[in-house]
Amino acid sequence: MRRLGDVHLLAILMAMVAVLFAHAPSPKTDPCWQRLDRIAKEVTALWLDPVKGKEMQRQRNLEAMEQWLKRQIKEPLSCPVLRLPYRFFPEDLMKPWPVLVLIADPKPHPDGHRFAVIALPEGEGKFIATSLPPSREIQHLVTQVRQQALAALCLSNLRNVGAALKMYVQDYDERFPPMRFAAETQKALYPYLRNRDVFFCPVTKKPYQPNPNLHLKRLQEIAQPFETLAFYDPKPHPNGMRGVTFADGHVRAISESEWLSLQKRHRLPTAEK
Repeated sequence: MRRLGDVHLLAILMAMVAVLFAHAPSPKTDPCWQRLDRIAKEVTALWLDPVKGKEMQRQRNLEAMEQWLKRQIKEPLSCPVLRLPYRFFPEDLMKPWPVLVLIADPKPHPDGHRFAVIALPEGEGKFIATSLPPSREIQHLVTQVRQQALAALCLSNLRNVGAALKMYVQDYDERFPPMRFAAETQKALYPYLRNRDVFFCPVTKKPYQPNPNLHLKRLQEIAQPFETLAFYDPKPHPNGMRGVTFADGHVRAISESEWLSLQKRHRLPTAEK
């Protein structure tokens, strides 16, 4: 049975594009910061290298990544102020924030500063040296980046569900599956996806709702598939947008005003707010 890929977007995105910034400007005259800055540039170059970048992504876990980086980085991996080795992927520094700290000071400096190498959200694979901890503004930015990643996964899910719907229609004499309720539609399309998570919005955790007007209809009965809703988010995202799939398989993120217009046109049940 045919299957659809591209269902791990969020896992890849969140694993490789972690985010963290400083709460104050980094004292760039500090020798530790300068060393970590050079390390950050080395890691960025490794990530962007066509060969090394692929090797970096293939590391199976954090321990393997640490050993691989230690073999690749030419800069000394110890703090020149503390005279102690840097820590890789320190769990105690990652727990307070949804981020991946690549390399960090083992403890604060005598002046209270503590430095780390982290990855930026804008520009996949770009690493920087920064101070810890992040400011409230930066933590807010982290939340925004996570929401953007989840919104992207939502559209990816809907794209896969839409593609599964097209496969079903092709396999069943141009007829749509049962679409009165989400559960029966999921059952019909599951063989094409083999992943139940795809049927749920990663932002709202709600199941995508099918358009009941398509229930068991033949494709030729749909005058304009590119304008006919097939699936939709039952609840808007925090930014007010909803993901929708059309009968021809294309997806869009629409505003609340667009949703109300489509809801009225298709006489869809009232969705959650």
